[in-house]
Amino acid sequence: MKVPVKNIPPGGRDLSDEVPFADLGIEGADWVAQGPVYVRARATKSHEEVTVRGRLAVELQVECCRCLSPCVHEVSSDFEVYFEPCPEPLAPDEPLPPGPSLGMEYYTGHVVDLTSTLRDALVLAVPSRLLCRPDCAGLCPRCGADRNEGPCRCTPSPEEAGEGQRADATEANPFARFFRERASPEELGRGGR
Repeated sequence: MKVPVKNIPPGGRDLSDEVPFADLGIEGADWVAQGPVYVRARATKSHEEVTVRGRLAVELQVECCRCLSPCVHEVSSDFEVYFEPCPEPLAPDEPLPPGPSLGMEYYTGHVVDLTSTLRDALVLAVPSRLLCRPDCAGLCPRCGADRNEGPCRCTPSPEEAGEGQRADATEANPFARFFRERASPEELGRGGR
């Protein structure tokens, strides 16, 4: 999203746009947008300096981190960025240098480019763990059945059956040997392993 500085009047200008997700250059993420990124902002200027404050919103297609089912999440984020003219002339294909501090960027050619600001705001707004629903039961660790669709046919572990034993110490668990051989919390407190 690019805004010509000359189009920002002394009183500021409201901005509203639908930015194609592909234009943000986000690659390798575990999620994709269901449509454009909606942006509403206000740009103000003082001499050659430009401040843009706004909000973005987008619907993302994600995979639930517990049951791996596809689901859609709406993500929104506020952003603010301050632009000033680049202090040094650049060659036509030379990229802009990074801004002098966090939240500050340079511009050239009398146009401020919000692309990197929108990309950063969106990436930072996406939670690291997304669920299809708050009470997602996830997958069975033994057979992989989706517990949201009902109980699986696995034999319950001693802990799940209420017998008080640790489920992680059963032979069916590939880490059982590790749990048997590691020091107990009491041993660690007395200088154990």
